[in-house]
Amino acid sequence: MKKTVILLIILIYINSILLNGCQRGGIGGTWVIDADKSNSAINAISGNTTGQGVIIEIPPEEPEAGESKQNTDNNMETDDDLNNKNVGHTNLDDNAEGGSYIDETLLYEAVEEMSNVNATKLSKNLELSGITEDMLSFEFWIKQEDENKKIISSLEYIQATNKRNIETLDFLHNIFSLKNKDASWIKTQILSLSKPSASKRYTEEGRLLGKIDYDMWSNDLNIENISGKIQYGLITVRTNMRTWPTNEKVYDSQTERLYDRFQETAVYVAEPVAILHESRDGKWYFVAMYNYMGWISSGDVAIGDVQEIYEYSNSQDFLLITASKLFIQNSEENKIQLDMGVKLPLVGMKVTERLQQSLEDTESDYIVKMPRADSNGNLVYYYAKVCNNYDVKTDYMDYTTSNIVTQAFKLITEEYGWGGENNVRDCSAFIMDVFRCFGINLPRNTGQQEQAEGNKVALENTSPEVKSKIFEEMRPGTVLYMNNHTMLYLGKYNNKEYIIHDIPSVYEKRNGKLTPIALEQVAITPLSILTKRGTSYRDLLTDAILYSVETDLVNQTESGKSSSINNNSLGKIVDRSLERLFSKLDSEQIILSKALNADGFKVAISLYEKNGGEWICTDADISGVLGKNGIGKKREGDNKSPTGIFSIGSAFGFGEQQNLEYPYFKINNNSFWVDDPNSSYYNQLVNYLTGYYKDWNSAEKMSSIPQYKYGLVINYNLKAKQNAGSAIFMHTYKNEQSPTQGCTAVNEDKMKQIIDWLDYNKHPLFIQGTEADFINWSEGNTEQPVRLPEGFVYVRDFVPDITEALAYASTHNFTGRVVPGYFNNTSILTLKATQALKNVQEVLNKKGYSLLIYDAYRPTQAVESFVQWTQNPSDIQVKEIYYPDLDKTQLIPQGYIGKVSAHSRGSTVDVSIIDLKTGKELDMGSFYDFFGEITRYDSLAVNEKQRQNRKLLKDVMEANGFSPYVAEWWHFRLTNEQFPNKPFNFPVKR
Repeated sequence: MKKTVILLIILIYINSILLNGCQRGGIGGTWVIDADKSNSAINAISGNTTGQGVIIEIPPEEPEAGESKQNTDNNMETDDDLNNKNVGHTNLDDNAEGGSYIDETLLYEAVEEMSNVNATKLSKNLELSGITEDMLSFEFWIKQEDENKKIISSLEYIQATNKRNIETLDFLHNIFSLKNKDASWIKTQILSLSKPSASKRYTEEGRLLGKIDYDMWSNDLNIENISGKIQYGLITVRTNMRTWPTNEKVYDSQTERLYDRFQETAVYVAEPVAILHESRDGKWYFVAMYNYMGWISSGDVAIGDVQEIYEYSNSQDFLLITASKLFIQNSEENKIQLDMGVKLPLVGMKVTERLQQSLEDTESDYIVKMPRADSNGNLVYYYAKVCNNYDVKTDYMDYTTSNIVTQAFKLITEEYGWGGENNVRDCSAFIMDVFRCFGINLPRNTGQQEQAEGNKVALENTSPEVKSKIFEEMRPGTVLYMNNHTMLYLGKYNNKEYIIHDIPSVYEKRNGKLTPIALEQVAITPLSILTKRGTSYRDLLTDAILYSVETDLVNQTESGKSSSINNNSLGKIVDRSLERLFSKLDSEQIILSKALNADGFKVAISLYEKNGGEWICTDADISGVLGKNGIGKKREGDNKSPTGIFSIGSAFGFGEQQNLEYPYFKINNNSFWVDDPNSSYYNQLVNYLTGYYKDWNSAEKMSSIPQYKYGLVINYNLKAKQNAGSAIFMHTYKNEQSPTQGCTAVNEDKMKQIIDWLDYNKHPLFIQGTEADFINWSEGNTEQPVRLPEGFVYVRDFVPDITEALAYASTHNFTGRVVPGYFNNTSILTLKATQALKNVQEVLNKKGYSLLIYDAYRPTQAVESFVQWTQNPSDIQVKEIYYPDLDKTQLIPQGYIGKVSAHSRGSTVDVSIIDLKTGKELDMGSFYDFFGEITRYDSLAVNEKQRQNRKLLKDVMEANGFSPYVAEWWHFRLTNEQFPNKPFNFPVKR
């Protein structure tokens, strides 16, 4: 194999001498040479299917996913009148009078170029166990069959998905809508990125960074001179985005040189950016592009008119680079690199006579308009000629399985480059650039990409057997995620799953020892490869995502038309109105309860599940009963069942839990559901012991009601509005002629079947109404319960007798107002943290106590609002209560308020203990969120009883996997966090 590769390189070199300009065949960033088709290794690399010669593509390198955290504000508005440096407006087809200047003497030619490559690099992939030469071929994984040519989504749907991601993901930006972002917001963005590392960092010379280094760079930030004026520009050369305004490289150790920790990402040519601020020396701009913020060299951007830049970047007539890379040869020494996914406006042939003469022999080639900066940094243009036989397109590629894998294989053997260093890519940029060819704009980092919209299957905490079933159905081109890494799924071979990804190194067990294989490239590997700790990638998977899937086009071929929804043996989903209703709902399981008439108590129930983008009825017309007065707007005691769309809480019953995929609480003699509207526990489950505290006069003792043998909590009246109704369940019925007092009921066997069918990760919904209600909801704006990101749960679904008193959802906190991001008094945590908290609650219950939650998951926007609050010296309305001995400007420096919070990762909780005998919180010596030394767990200012109470809380939390925070007796973080490096910013809402 090595001899073959060396010979191949020699042939490529000779061929490069013989071939000139646009007469070369093949793909951009590739070369075409004649070779023996039996050379399967080369066919493997190329994905060549023509038999006319072998196409060899050898791309660049890229980074992994050691990702910087950027907490950014996405509350964007339209921007029509930004005060930018006005350099005029230019027609894309010619040099319109009054527009930015186009130098027509600058007509450069695009060239294709080989990456640096050698025989060792080409054959490195074959060192992995099980990898053969033919497996490196595109055709090995993708046969040219109709299934692989099916359109996954239309461009219109993809663009709508991009818009939804921008609107919902706070780390994405519509850069043209930053009008109301003032200097304070810009300062927050800069300081959230450019801050001293908590870990040791070393220079290239091996010197340990110190305070003097960070002070120097902090001074360069020029923070005190932020104007709030936003300008716009176009990137003129591929450039690097940095953590600080410096090219100084820093590393984790004195010897390691793979990851420059100040390297954030690469920014490609023609990328539009919003220029938010300038460094003190003017050599750096702090900019925002659609998926990142950071510092770039001011010499690599040209400043222009906002409308002109908008039109340039949104031109409908463009050339798309689909090769791994091309170059614009703009001088003997310099080349402008154009990477896969770069989009450049095409220039029509309405050019001046002088330029026309230079184009006489190239009328079939493409002319693109390139940005550059004049001597004052203002935007001007030049032309570049691109051969029509290069690997480029004049539109986005069809979004098909075949094309996804084709684009990925164009990057095989490209070197790995952390954060886009060395003009190559890392694992997340590899994925991002492949999908840019279809118009899909993904976030930059793996943890952020995992939050983008798509058909998602949760793989974390999934058994190997279930994973195997999932992979049997998985489409090639599906993106796989694990913590800090992403991969593209190719398929199965010899009962093993395989992936293509950009990876520095992997490990294998050889002769019983863990052996590293330094790949440093885009490579094909089994999914069973190991980390340095010996854990397989397969076991570490968190999600599988097929991006931007349009259900109506799942069965469409490239030339065909969309087919209708497939039906199983139970027939088509009721009707088109119900189909439209389901399409609006963020759910994969629906219990549909259809009242036969509004005043009667008979109901027909059907179960629906989303499978492969299609809604399938899994059980039809289950007979059930409602409240004796039918359905309608519910009031306490009216004997009506409520209409609406509701999430589903815990399952419950007298027996042991059967369905391990769904939360369940076992009813005992102490289980009461409070239906007294005047109680503080109204519409809640309590664990009440005889002789203990109670503030209600009416509650259902659940163990005394036979119909509660099996049931589900329907999340109705979650705000516990007085007299709006309580204890709304779906449960077993007495018989089909006996109505309920307001619940929905079916026979015992069906109730057990429904509970066994439910999957919490599919966000099941309970929809109840008449057929007229369903039509109205399908045609109007439909309110629906909030869906949490995968891995998060509502604590009360799993610990229904816990007490919630979220301080930040009320005015009872150190700011004196409801905190941004908090909408309900509902606690949210990761599943792991919730399960651990459930164990804590069970231990405390046996001692006569219960948990009280003051805060759980906290959105990053709330954390940012705390930082902003400290910067307003006049806002001290509750100072005497929460921080009487401190000035608020001291709260961040002294560690009482952090610029980032572990709460945002979803596994940290602030808790206390309630004594079930008194109904009161144990005396802990201070109240929650007080700022002062007394809140330290080991404070000497508390008495012995208070110290014992703190110890009780600390001991039971530690025993169940939580680590305490010494400065706050209430603060505990799950040691084995589910998302240890991934903050979130979805609202606290249900």
